[in-house]
Amino acid sequence: MLQSSPVDNIHQFWFGTRCYGTVPLQKVRLWFGEGQSGVEGSGALDYIERHFLQQIKNASSGGLTEWQHNERGSLALILLLDQFPRLLAQRQTSGRECRRYALRYCKEGLHAGLDNRLNPAELCCFYSPLLHSRNAVDRQRGLRLLEQLLTQTGVPDHPHHEQNGLVRRSLFAAVERNPKATLQTNPSRRKCFPRHTQQIVGDGCAVVCGQQRNQRRLRSTAQRSC
Repeated sequence: MLQSSPVDNIHQFWFGTRCYGTVPLQKVRLWFGEGQSGVEGSGALDYIERHFLQQIKNASSGGLTEWQHNERGSLALILLLDQFPRLLAQRQTSGRECRRYALRYCKEGLHAGLDNRLNPAELCCFYSPLLHSRNAVDRQRGLRLLEQLLTQTGVPDHPHHEQNGLVRRSLFAAVERNPKATLQTNPSRRKCFPRHTQQIVGDGCAVVCGQQRNQRRLRSTAQRSC
């Protein structure tokens, strides 16, 4: 059952209550667009439209600014303005204003140090407006933050070490969207992203990774034949 606070409602919908590491597997699939074609994915989109669409409209018009003064409220705004509209993109689009406000709240939150109070799963979402920005400098900053998070959570005694795979999955997705981006991560480690992705998200992601590899193989073959 959802709680009374609008911010808590958003967090509970997006991150869930049962743990896979600390995030339910079905939520992870939703984040990376791997379950949108099925009944579960359609139900999630319907739920967003019923319960959060008005809040998305308010936030994209400059409302709900009182939420940005703490880490949970700021992250809720970013979810409303970045993640939710991307899931709803096939049904409707909130466009430029959503992206602009999401990026603003992300940068202001980083400047205020709000990211220091979030766990790695939350940070993957908090950084997403940078990764989705049309500005290459923003995208590079987002990748650098994810790389740092990957290194930190890779230490076995890190309090959220179990979320390292999820951070790796997020970084892999960001690299796929930005193939020309410069990573500090050793190139040999980049090759392991798809394998770890399958372990974290399961067969749905394995299919996605396989399709991506096939597409790259076809492009390479076509270039050699020209």
